[in-house]
Amino acid sequence: MFFTKTMRVVGLVSGGVSVLLGGLTAVVTTNVINQDNSVTTGSQGPVGPTGPAGSNGVPGSQGPVGPSGEDGREVEFDTEDNKLVWRYEGETAWNVVDLDLGGSSSFVSTGGSSNEFTHWIFGDNRFVMTTGLDSITAIADAARAAYAQNLVTVGGYTAVDTIADLLLMQATPNGKYVLTDNIDLSTRLLGDNPSNLIDVSFSGILDGAGYKILNFEIDQVDIGNNILSVDSAGIFKSLEKNATIRNLTLEGFDYDITSTNFQNFGTIAASVLYNSEITIENVTVKDFIVNAVGTHINNLGGLVGLVDSQASINLNQVSVQGMQLNTNNNAYSIGGIFGKVNGNISLVSLDMLTDLSVNKIIDPANPTDPINPREINRVGGVIGYVDSNNLRGQFNNTDVTLSGLFNYEVGGFSGYTYDDAKLFFDNFDVDFDVEFDNIANTSYTANYFGGLMGIFGDDSVLLANDITTTGSIKGQNYLGGLIGYTSDNALIRIDNSENNIDFVGSEYLGGFIGYTADSEDQDFTLVYINDSINNGSFTSITENLANNYDNNVANIGGFIGEFDYKEYDDFDDIDGVLINNQLWINGSTTNTVVNLASYSSDLVEGVYLYDVGGAVGALDNNVIFRASNNTINLTINSDISDRKLNGDDFYVSGVGGVVGGVEDGVTIQLANNDVSFNFNSTYSNNTSDTTELIPNVDPQNYHYYEINDVGGAFGEVADDSLIVDVESTYEFNMNILIQNNVFSGVDFSIEINDIGGYGGDFEDEVTTIVNQVESDFVFNVLIEDTTVLLDSVTNTPFKATLDIEIDNVGSFVGRFEGIGFIVNYDATILTTIEMDEVAVGITFAILEYNIGGFTGTKNPFLITPEEN
Repeated sequence: MFFTKTMRVVGLVSGGVSVLLGGLTAVVTTNVINQDNSVTTGSQGPVGPTGPAGSNGVPGSQGPVGPSGEDGREVEFDTEDNKLVWRYEGETAWNVVDLDLGGSSSFVSTGGSSNEFTHWIFGDNRFVMTTGLDSITAIADAARAAYAQNLVTVGGYTAVDTIADLLLMQATPNGKYVLTDNIDLSTRLLGDNPSNLIDVSFSGILDGAGYKILNFEIDQVDIGNNILSVDSAGIFKSLEKNATIRNLTLEGFDYDITSTNFQNFGTIAASVLYNSEITIENVTVKDFIVNAVGTHINNLGGLVGLVDSQASINLNQVSVQGMQLNTNNNAYSIGGIFGKVNGNISLVSLDMLTDLSVNKIIDPANPTDPINPREINRVGGVIGYVDSNNLRGQFNNTDVTLSGLFNYEVGGFSGYTYDDAKLFFDNFDVDFDVEFDNIANTSYTANYFGGLMGIFGDDSVLLANDITTTGSIKGQNYLGGLIGYTSDNALIRIDNSENNIDFVGSEYLGGFIGYTADSEDQDFTLVYINDSINNGSFTSITENLANNYDNNVANIGGFIGEFDYKEYDDFDDIDGVLINNQLWINGSTTNTVVNLASYSSDLVEGVYLYDVGGAVGALDNNVIFRASNNTINLTINSDISDRKLNGDDFYVSGVGGVVGGVEDGVTIQLANNDVSFNFNSTYSNNTSDTTELIPNVDPQNYHYYEINDVGGAFGEVADDSLIVDVESTYEFNMNILIQNNVFSGVDFSIEINDIGGYGGDFEDEVTTIVNQVESDFVFNVLIEDTTVLLDSVTNTPFKATLDIEIDNVGSFVGRFEGIGFIVNYDATILTTIEMDEVAVGITFAILEYNIGGFTGTKNPFLITPEEN
């Protein structure tokens, strides 16, 4: 038997309360098809009579509520000077809803703990600092000899063309030197020191004149088979004062070392000393290979291992190509340029290239235990670890390639940047192939992997312009196309940037930022993303990651995974303006695909997908979010198939085309956004575990399939939040396929609740102001070919119960309990629910459909002006 119900509704019914529509079209078409099962579906009732006089508005709520005795007065909305205004029909004066939709002049920010940066985080113009460096013309091969000879005869430089000449520099480390030929170090005698070639601190000038220093090798086996621990390696032991290295190529450096203590390893030098001003320009490192065994290696850099405090470094046309670290054990503070940088450092760079890979090897002395235990962390394409505060850096025209297996804190620029950093990036490209090395990990690890930075510290400022990230990140959590994790009180502006990284992970995943931390004391976080693109995809297979101790797939956003909260009593008063955490995304595009893939494990209990959004996964308490002039495309593909079910099985909550989950007290301002959201859920070819089940007995186990709080714009919005949306469009397609499942001996519950073309669930005291918004919502559910197993001995079924509940589905909001002022909302909803025959042995405990028109639940505080 087929039962078909078709409804076309124009208007809104609300339990005897007159609710009038102005400029609103709600078209509802519902098809319910069922074979051999009785279905009762209530039709939309007629428009009710005019209700009694309206009451006074809720004190302090946003927007107008009709005064006593004048129920149903039509309200007009408009925008004027980037402000939303309203008035009652017939009145001439407009009333301003005190919200700034433009935002370019709303805030004054202090940039962390200093006063250097004001009015720029939300300013109209990009703020890009030039490095002050000019590109250098490389010395042509034919001109090298003449160039070097000129420095000798005119500049007073000492000529260097042999190993002996190099070693003589140790006597006068503040002199001026120029290479007059390539120098091959493969024939050098190691002597007693297997590490630094020139075992002094160099403060002079070394000009390579375009020549090379080749084949600097450290092989501890060569020193009488007495393997010593190397604690320092490089051409120089250190650089200091005003040392300058230029026009030089270092090629074929190969360190085979056993490291047991704190060390510093580089090519030019092991370290830069305190309070130095160093210049490195037109320097290339090629084929730098480090094979390290022992307890650990640290402070390894393509140029220098450690930069001490108070240093100032200019890098101009520096290239590190083919750098490899191969290790069997622990490694940290590893960078393509510097391994570790201490505090109060100034770095300026123009035209940089780095290529760093990290690989695991087997220790020949212990081949049966190659990797246990081992951790590789604080690794960066430029700097591994910024160890203390106040790093000031400008990086223009940079290309980074970084790959390997890591544990935590890895970034294309730095793994961990400590507090009070001021960083400026322009034209910075990263190719990232980073994977969580969880084979030897025996406990939960937060990864912090980011295309620019794994962790961005407290009280820091980042201006990023023209950043491009590509490649892949495989981890568990805190993964971002630019930043994995931002700490307290960050000021971040991202302009004209593009993320193309494909992610595999489970929680706190963002196309640009995985997670922004909550602000403490009088701090606040401001993030502005402008004119940027995210093309990243997210694949979540939690069991694919060893030691992932839950099955949560959560906090995933096209731009930001989670934007955290600011407590009310922690507001900072600056020039009389209360500042709380704020996020603004403008003129940007995200094409986000989230794939929740099939699980191979038969007995995975509970798979949870929540707080997923096209722009932001979750907005925490008391933040301000603005999105204007954006194109937001979100596709979610959930495929839970071919599994043996066990207990709580599949649960979705808080998923939205713009934001997935919105906590209490959030202010949201949307303008002129174009949103497309496709949610596809497949649940097929699953079977029950009939072990120890008794045939022909009432269900002895249970499974849940629940999808709640899903909307074209927002999944779930919590109490006391405010949403203003002007001139946005939403296209939302939701397709649910439950097919070819064998539910034996179980009570299987299918619940699909609180689904809306605009929002899923708007809770108490959520105020919604919508003007000139369009929504096109298609909702399809297909349940077919459901069977049970027969006992092989008695030929009787393992009985099952199938409960189906579909509630609160509306063209606007599925479950609406707040206050709404809706003008010119043009909404259509097309729903189709189809259920095929089911096998003998399956009974229905619940079979319920509740498909609304404008909202699934009716609320008298939803105010809409009279229909035109």
